[in-house]
This record gives sequence, structure tokens and C-alpha cells, in this order.
Amino acid sequence: MALEHVVEKLVQAETTWRQVIQTEFPLFSDTTVIRAKPDPKAQRHWQFYTKPERDAEGRHEVHMDVFKPDLVDKAFNGKVKALFSQAYGLPSFDAEEFVRRLHHDNFTYLYFHEVLHHIYCPDSKDDEKLVDKALHDGIKKVTPSAPDADILNKVGHSRNSAWDLLDDGSFFYLSHYHNRLEQRLKPALQAQNLELPQAPELPDGVITVFDVVEGELKKEEHDSLYYPLTRGIYALLFCQKKETRGAVFDYFKNQLHQKMRGKEQEVITSALKSLLKELTPDQLKFAGLNKSEFERDIDNFYQKYATPEGDQLHEKLIHQIIPLLLDKNTRYGAIEGFIQPLAPYISLQKEEKRHGTHIGESGEGSGQGSGQGAGQPGSGQPQPGGKPGDQASSPAQSGGNTEQALTNLADVLGQNAANQLLSNVANNPGGSTGGPGGTSQKEKKLSNLARDEYYKRNVKEIPVRSPNQEAVSVELGNIKLPVLVASYHLKPEEMINLDLDRILRFQQETGITQLFQISDYEWKYDIYEWKETELKDFRFDPTGIDLPANIVFHVDSSISMGGANYVGKGSPYDTLMHVCYGMLKALMKPAVEMSKDVNILAANFSNGTILSQPSELKHLYATPNNSTKQVLTGFQGGGTVYSSDTFKQIKPLLKPGKTVHVWVTDGGLESSSAQGTYNEIEQATRDPDTSFIYFEVGSSSSFGGWIKQLESQRPNVKCHMGVTIQQIQSQALEVLIEYTDRKKFSEMM
Repeated sequence: MALEHVVEKLVQAETTWRQVIQTEFPLFSDTTVIRAKPDPKAQRHWQFYTKPERDAEGRHEVHMDVFKPDLVDKAFNGKVKALFSQAYGLPSFDAEEFVRRLHHDNFTYLYFHEVLHHIYCPDSKDDEKLVDKALHDGIKKVTPSAPDADILNKVGHSRNSAWDLLDDGSFFYLSHYHNRLEQRLKPALQAQNLELPQAPELPDGVITVFDVVEGELKKEEHDSLYYPLTRGIYALLFCQKKETRGAVFDYFKNQLHQKMRGKEQEVITSALKSLLKELTPDQLKFAGLNKSEFERDIDNFYQKYATPEGDQLHEKLIHQIIPLLLDKNTRYGAIEGFIQPLAPYISLQKEEKRHGTHIGESGEGSGQGSGQGAGQPGSGQPQPGGKPGDQASSPAQSGGNTEQALTNLADVLGQNAANQLLSNVANNPGGSTGGPGGTSQKEKKLSNLARDEYYKRNVKEIPVRSPNQEAVSVELGNIKLPVLVASYHLKPEEMINLDLDRILRFQQETGITQLFQISDYEWKYDIYEWKETELKDFRFDPTGIDLPANIVFHVDSSISMGGANYVGKGSPYDTLMHVCYGMLKALMKPAVEMSKDVNILAANFSNGTILSQPSELKHLYATPNNSTKQVLTGFQGGGTVYSSDTFKQIKPLLKPGKTVHVWVTDGGLESSSAQGTYNEIEQATRDPDTSFIYFEVGSSSSFGGWIKQLESQRPNVKCHMGVTIQQIQSQALEVLIEYTDRKKFSEMM
């Protein structure tokens, strides 16, 4: 019975939701809904999420998965029914009908929750980045001495909750106080012939129904107090009536009180007061807020939340707080302040999200509802030419939000601050949580991403060309760019004349928001014209450069090269990475232009040699976690021994065609391996299709002298002695790849 009516209400709620969004959010009216079949073996009882990417038809895809309807129904018939009976204001009701109606109303809200992420927060990549920055700046202010990795982890672990606060706040605000969403919902609910027809509206506190169910069904303890604290804030903000607010907030407050012994009041009220903490006087004036009065109202509201006076204060505060969060003039300062009192309670280990309203971490849900899109960028699934795990993690995976926050912050913090963050996280991914137990897989992936981003963003290209061939310059002519020419303020009734499909296409193509809402009664519409701008560039013609089929990096990770925490430290190993990434960066453009695959291998030598499997250049450069890059960027920290049989192991891994060997070291090899290794190099360079390029960082060893002597004998050998990081960063270094005509080469030999 539970299975039937829970699934029935899940389907019926979609109908209610679609009737409303067709008029309120028409750009999302074609959203695809996918529902998984019940699965008693699933780890989660339910799971709801929107895939971040659109489907092949350009539509959003919402997943509404109820895996264990019997378990969900049990929670509704228990604590949910007890807490929310007053929400309908009914003196008596049929218990079974009441629970079925609760199911419908809860699912209706959850449908809205998913699409509001795209409508309100984050509504663009820029919005996502600025929310991450606000969280970062707020957390850093209250924990200034914490390792960057700790601050970053807290940003990654709290970003979903920040989005939820805005999106659920917008839903509550618009579906109450006679606002337009409330007015649209009434006829949609009536059209469904729902049980309890005497309740024409969504119930008070429907947003918090989900959290009560989670509280009843969650088996394990929370990793921190952040999630319970924010649930208390939800109960205070998103229950309009004193009866519901009193019952639901007491439910969460009692749980908090057992662990915080009364301190929860200080933290919750401080978080709400701090919404104004980082706002400038001009921003406060813009929002029409008096800081002292606002803080007094927060204190009074907390003391009287279950009284008639509490209802009055609640309405006043909601009309101040929600517009503050929705308006981007004040949104980011409000988030920066709000997070500060909560920052000490954010977990360093796990993401603080409403489990079930986002794609689950690895292992959550079932095969139907895991949200892991095979082959999607960032999904961790196999990509063309790659292996599982090559990508940065998506938010679907443990650590994915932290990785996403890292790249966002690197974009918006400014170069110096971004470099410091990337360097610190690359060198100390575990922050204060690292210890004798070693680095976790999540921390390793974060470190890999930080290291990869640091060098991609900072290395200068090392030009790699043939002395006999040149890239072909081309004029690309003019390009059309959108330029703002006018702005109009429209009333709702004027919206009917707009071509919404054209506006959506423009926003998708440019990333520019053209139409956005200012208030319940006003929209702003920006008009752009496409104007021509002169564009100069170049491309590589297939005849302009002869890219090799294979590049093999031989990297020295001996103790004299520095240490394992080398990123951005100026050590020889840091210089080595500038050489490798600089060459890869320079080779990427011709590889793309010529649609040519280049095989990349890495041989890391210190206490012997670690050899990678080959990876294709474009895939290697784009991904932080492939095995070739791990060997390339690894650090052994021992002696300087090269396994002389490595060249024999490399040979069968090479594709047919030309091969370039790049050797980077800070000095000669130990005598035990020097002669044998030189013999292998000498033998390999007898092949006219093989080039050998030798870099010696800051010194001139006897082994380097042997290579220098070989250079004088063979045009396909190049030796760069005493290389400095300054040379590389100033682009003073150029690598010539020379291949020799086989007939002439044989004559030289």
C-alpha cells in the first residue's frame, strides 16, 4: 500500500509542479523528469538531483528517485505527521489522507528545489565562483591561521548548503505572503482533487518536512554540528506559523542542545545577525536595513519564535533576509558574514549537504539513481583515450565540490592569492587532517588537481619547433561580439511579447544573463547587438610543423632536486615541472590544430626508474589524475640512479613514427648507472627519427658533458646546461626538434 501511494504522489506532484512552472518559469517547462524504480537494496531511501549538464535536446534533467517507499512512508506516519498536523490548521482529519497529502506537498516542493538551483543559485558560473569566494573569505576571516587545505575543504563541504539556503529561501518567500508562486499553486492544487480539499495551499513548513524525514531515517551520526545547526535555522526561517515553527524548531533544537548545552542559541542568532556583518554602509542603505534594529529583531525573534509576536517578527525578518540573499548587490557579502559563526562547525572530512537533494557520493543510491553519467566530463568515467579516474571529480563524487571550489577560487582570488592557494593545497592536501595514516585518495586527487592547475596557469610556453619548418600565420578577420546597447524595465504583463526561446539561446551561447527579475512586479531586459571586432591569431598548418608521434619525459626526482612539497618553491624539481608543462603547453595548440595524437610517456628516476603507460597528449594535458601525469609529477627523493634497461622497456610502448626524448636533471647520474644509461641514449639516437633533448638545471655535470659531446656529433641531440627557472619563465628557452634525412644521417654515422 505504501509503495503504491508514495509513487502515485510522486507522479501527481510532477503534474502540479509542471502546471506552475509553465507560467512562472517557462524556460524550464520542458525539464525532463526521470524516476528510478524502487530498490530495497539501495543505500539511500530517496535521492533527488538535477544533472548539471543539459541533455542532447538542451533540456535540464531532474532525477526524482524514491528507492524505499515503505521506509519513507513509515517516517511520514511517525514524526512528520506528529509535527506537521498543525500546519493545516485542521481540528480533525483522516490520518491516511493527511499523510498522502503530505507526500504530495513534499514532493512538489522538491521538484521546485531542483530547478531553482538553475534559476536563483548558482544561476551562472560567475555566480557559483562568487559564492565560493564569499565562503572562502568568510571562513578565512575566522580561521586565519588554518591551513589553506582546511579552509578549502570547508568551502567545498558547505557550498551546497549555501546554494540551498538561497533556493529554499526563494521558494518559501515566493510561495507565502500572497506572492505570485502561492497564487499559481492554489489552482494547481485544486485541479488535482487532492485529499483534504479544505487545505488549498501547500502546508506551512513544507520545506522542513524533508529534513525531519532525514533526521528520522539517518542511521549514522553527523560528522559535525554544521548540518544540525543549519536545520535549526531552516526551521526558524521556513515555518510561517508559530505552531509549526515551534514544533519543528524544538525538534532540531533538542538535538542540538544535547551536544551544545545551550550554545546553539548564540551560534544560530550570530549567523543570522552576521548576514549584515560584511555589508558596506552603501549596501545597507541600498537594502534599506538598520543593522542595530536587525540584530535586536533577531534576538527577540529567537526568544519568541513560538508566540504571536514571533509571527510578526518572522514576517518582518523574512522580508529583509530573502531579498538580501537574492539580490546580487548584497548576496555575496551576506553569505560571507553568515558563514563566519558557523565556520568552526563545518566538517573537514565530509560534505555538509542535504543528503538526498544532491547527487549522492560514491556508493549512494543505486545503479539507477547514482547520477554518474558515463563518459561525461568530470564524471570519473572512461573518456576517449583515457582510463577511469583520469578526470577531476564531479560533485557526484566524494571531494568533487572541494575540487570544483579550488578551480573557481583560482579564477577569482587574483593571481598571487590563487598561486598561494594552489601551491599550499598541492603541497599539503590534508591540511590539519593529514597524519601518520597517510594521504587519503580524496586528498591525493585534490593535490593532483592543485598541482596541475598551478603549472597550467603559470608556466610559460617553451616553443618547440623544427629548424626547417614553421607554423603558418593566418588572418582570422573580424569576430562578432555582443555589446550592451539598451536596458528596459518590464511589467509582468509585458513579458508575453518576448521571444523567450531566442533569449535562452543567447544566454546559453554567451553566458550573459539578458533577462532577470528585479521584484515581483518588475523584470529587467538587456538588449545586445553583435558588433564586429578585429581578431588576429595564428594556426598551425599540417605542413608547418612535424609533431612527433611520441614524447618521453625522463625526470630526475632525486633528493638534490628538492622535496615532495615542491610546487611553486623554485627548487630544481619545480623548474623541472616548468620545463615539462611548458613544452606540453606549447605542443597542445599544434596538436589540436593538426588533429594529431601524440603519445606521452614518463620515466621518473631516482632509486631506479618508474615508467608510466602512454597517454595521448590532449587527454594528458586536460586531466589531473591520469597515470602518466602521476609518474611525471611524482617525487622519489633518493639517489640518482637510472635503470639502464628502461629504454628497452620504452621501445614497445612507442607508436610508429618520430620520437622525442626529454631529459631533465640537476646533475649527473651515479657511477653505477651512468655509463650504461649513456650507452642506451647513444644507441637510441642512432635512429634518425629520434631526437634527444637534455636539460641540466643549474649545473654542468660530467654526464652532461657526455651529452654535450654527443650533440656535437649528431644534429638530433640538443643539450641545455645550467638552465634556470628565470630563463624558462621569461621564455628565453626554445627547443629545436631536428630530424635528419636518413641517407645523410647514415653517412654521418
